[in-house]
Amino acid sequence: MPVVTYLAQRSLIGGHAQGSEQKIETEFQSFPRSGGKRGFKHESLNDNVESFMHALRHSYQILTDFQPVAKKEDWREFLDSVLNSETFEIDFTGTIAAPGTDIEMKLLSLKYEEVEVGSAYFTVMFNCREL
Repeated sequence: MPVVTYLAQRSLIGGHAQGSEQKIETEFQSFPRSGGKRGFKHESLNDNVESFMHALRHSYQILTDFQPVAKKEDWREFLDSVLNSETFEIDFTGTIAAPGTDIEMKLLSLKYEEVEVGSAYFTVMFNCREL
């Protein structure tokens, strides 16, 4: 079950101190990974092609599984705490009890989306990129 690790900064919930490490263990409905490069390509008159890559960039579009409403404040704390380009980690392969490999991330955009599913559940969607 994936684990999201972050430092609590904003929208703190009871018992969490600012700057304390927090973890959310959750399932994701989907987390497609996409890639791309930043750079340029030059083509000469004799058809030689040169390309230069500044960075290889991988991003994820995360959609959580159905979350009980009781976890809504945890997700709001996480998303508000990383909204200003703070880094966080996602471990797609481990659990809190048996950690896997953490991938350091940042949010790609300054927005996220919560969707209510009836009165008892909700999902969260956000875009992030690997560092």
